[in-house]
Amino acid sequence: MASNFIRRTLKRTVVPAIITTLAVGGIVASTGLANAGDETISRAAATVHDQLPIAANAAPPVAVATDLPKPPPPPPAPVAPPPPPAPAVNPFDLPHTNWVMVPSVGIDVAVGSYTDCSGAAPVPHGIAARDWCSVASTVYLIGHNPGVFTPLPGVRVGALVRYWDAAGHAFTYKVTSVTLQSRNNDSEIMTPGPPHLDFQTCANADGSMIWIVTAYPV
Repeated sequence: MASNFIRRTLKRTVVPAIITTLAVGGIVASTGLANAGDETISRAAATVHDQLPIAANAAPPVAVATDLPKPPPPPPAPVAPPPPPAPAVNPFDLPHTNWVMVPSVGIDVAVGSYTDCSGAAPVPHGIAARDWCSVASTVYLIGHNPGVFTPLPGVRVGALVRYWDAAGHAFTYKVTSVTLQSRNNDSEIMTPGPPHLDFQTCANADGSMIWIVTAYPV
């Protein structure tokens, strides 16, 4: 009985302890061998590396420069010069028909026709009119004030006038006189004389006084 008890006790305590000791020893031994193997391999690799011949045509190591100067920026693209300004156009050089212009006071207006020699017909608004009842040597132009001839009293002697007839022919005149007179004085409109141009416009509300501006060809 006692021998059986001893055998069972040894089996439960001593045998597992022996197995554990052997297992731990094996692990330590294995680890030591592994480490020893790694060191041996590293020394062998270093020895082989040192004994390898250097290739004759191997390129030397190249240093990478990080502080080289940057190339200059490209020059700006050439800019085309602006086109030359258009030449100034003299209003006198523009083509017109049945038109009159006095640039110094801003008169620039179409010219119609007035053919009622009795004077009963109203003078048209918005345009000037050539009075065909005047003598043939005179281009007699009438217009309202206030209206298209409002600036007429401001014309000065020496101002230029250009008149275009129905055919588009242009005639240039220069102002020689600016006169305030009674409407009853029709000597200018009825008296023959050298070719010239006259403007007529009212000087007061009832039209009893008129401005006459006379211009002769240049």
